[in-house]
Amino acid sequence: IHSHVFSSNPNIEASIRANKNEGFLFLINHESDKPDTTIELADLGFEIKQITDVGTGLPVVFGKTKNGVKLQNGAEKGETKIFYLN
Repeated sequence: IHSHVFSSNPNIEASIRANKNEGFLFLINHESDKPDTTIELADLGFEIKQITDVGTGLPVVFGKTKNGVKLQNGAEKGETKIFYLN
């Protein structure tokens, strides 16, 4: 089984809600004092051409991988971030 989303920081939850054309990535830091994480997204059913931080409206830098994309980001303790994938 290959996960569609992976967070390198086990205390930062990463989840995806998507259809066949676009999606949202949610990062939730429940308890980590270390806000940084590497997120890997794979096999979503569409090519990600842009990622936008919904909170700031700014584009997010990401790199392509064999099965999807990888990005570095994070959330402070108790914070939730939402990213638009299209």
